[in-house]
Amino acid sequence: MATLQELLDLEGVVVAGEFDFDGNMLDYEANMDISEEMAQMTAQFFAAVSVMLNTLASSFAERSGMNWVPQHGWAYSGGEWTACIGDGGGRGVLVETSKADLNCCLRLWATSGS
Repeated sequence: MATLQELLDLEGVVVAGEFDFDGNMLDYEANMDISEEMAQMTAQFFAAVSVMLNTLASSFAERSGMNWVPQHGWAYSGGEWTACIGDGGGRGVLVETSKADLNCCLRLWATSGS
C-alpha cells in the first residue's frame, strides 16, 4: 500500500489523507497550506459520501442481484478539483484536475485489499 507521501508525490495531488467513517481525519500530508479545520472538514465530506455510497450500494446489490460490495473506492470531480477515495472508502486524495493523472484513483482502489 502506498504511503501518504507517495500518494502526495503523484502529479496534481495536493492533499492525501486517511479518515474514519465518523469523519475524523486520522492522518494527512499536504503540498498546500491546509488548516486543521479544513482537514477535518475534508474528512467529514469524504466520510459522508463513503457512508452514503456504502448504503446505496448494499441496497442496489440486494435489489439488482449484482455484487456492488464491499466498496473499493469512488471519485468525484467538480470545478477545479477531483477527489479520489480508495481503501474501502477511508483513504483519499484531493487533486487539481487540470494537473492530474487520474490514474491515482486506480492506485487507491487497487490498495483496497479486495
